[in-house]
Amino acid sequence: MIFIFGGSGYVGQAFCQHLESKGLAYRSIARSDINYSDESSLRAWLKKEKPEFIINCAGYTGKPNVDACETDKARCIAGNAVLPGIIDL
Repeated sequence: MIFIFGGSGYVGQAFCQHLESKGLAYRSIARSDINYSDESSLRAWLKKEKPEFIINCAGYTGKPNVDACETDKARCIAGNAVLPGIIDL
């Protein structure tokens, strides 16, 4: 099974549509499914679920816009640098 982190975002939706068009099984994983920022829970969940492949479309882009990444650097680093390292099992 292919897991897509951030499947509800712009890029994630494009991946979902592409996989659907190819008839490939996937699962979109939202932050409401698993807390991306809780490293131990996320790692345990991934070990339990055993995805064959992960497409990471999750990240912190800032709200209301990308300029927020400059003022919220911790969340930006956590979402765009730390998270990919966590899901790389």
